[in-house]
Parts: sequence; structure tokens; C-alpha cells
Amino acid sequence: MQSIATPVPLVFSQAIANHRYQNIDLEICLNTFVRRALHSTSTGEYSVDTALAILDHAWIAQKLIWSLRE
Repeated sequence: MQSIATPVPLVFSQAIANHRYQNIDLEICLNTFVRRALHSTSTGEYSVDTALAILDHAWIAQKLIWSLRE
């Protein structure tokens, strides 16, 4: 199993998403991250602790996606 050091929890700021196009670009990037996180953590490639850390970051990203759509 692969293990990686996880950084301090990711904090995504809406301050960088001032315009509609920036919101769309940010949403695309976040969606891609969430999908890749779900896929990579389901393969068993990472340790349980690392997989949970990645999923925590994906959850933060998903909540930001929802807030961008409001």
C-alpha cells in the first residue's frame, strides 16, 4: 500500500471565484478532484488513513461545489 503525507486540510476560498467563468472553471476542477479522489481511494492503493484524509478533502471540495451553485 502506498502512503502519502497529507497536508493541513485543504481550504478552498470563494474569494478567487469572483466571476461566473471563474466559478465554472473552479467547479470543473473541484468535480475532477472529487471524482479522482473517490476512484483512487476505492482501489486500495492508499493506506486507510491516507484514503480517509483524501476523502475529507473531497468532502470539503464537494461542499464548495454546492456553495458555488447557489
